[in-house]
Amino acid sequence: MVLMKIFLALMLFFSCSVTQAQQTPDPLKQVTKSFPNTIKIKKNGKQIEFCPDETCEGFVSSKLSPAHLRNFAYLFLYYFSGYTDLEQWRTKTPNRVAAERILKRPEFATCREENPRIKARCSLFLMNRQGVRVYFSRDDEGERNFGDLDLAEETK
Repeated sequence: MVLMKIFLALMLFFSCSVTQAQQTPDPLKQVTKSFPNTIKIKKNGKQIEFCPDETCEGFVSSKLSPAHLRNFAYLFLYYFSGYTDLEQWRTKTPNRVAAERILKRPEFATCREENPRIKARCSLFLMNRQGVRVYFSRDDEGERNFGDLDLAEETK
């Protein structure tokens, strides 16, 4: 009986450890460390915007979970965003590690590319099957203007 209790306690401990290891911390915290107040999360996590100035890159999906949408946004910002301020940010080890951690997730196992940028493109397209709208917005003279971004074009 004592051995059974010990066995159950060990199983519980190890299952919690495995579950915790599979969870990815919020990668967007890496963005806000360097660019405070630039990430806007709306619609209960179903819409994310990165707005370093009067322009934004946005991501919205009604089907992806908020965690998966955060991963999508981070991969896009890290590998493909055209904001020049992100160039220096990309050179920092913790930011690269966060991107690599996302790419190692089991749901991206079918993306077997060695080059991280190409694997990120594959991963974005896998998540995009759930219908992610990628857009650009700009505040012009008090009016907000939107335009859709073509994921295939943006990830070349």
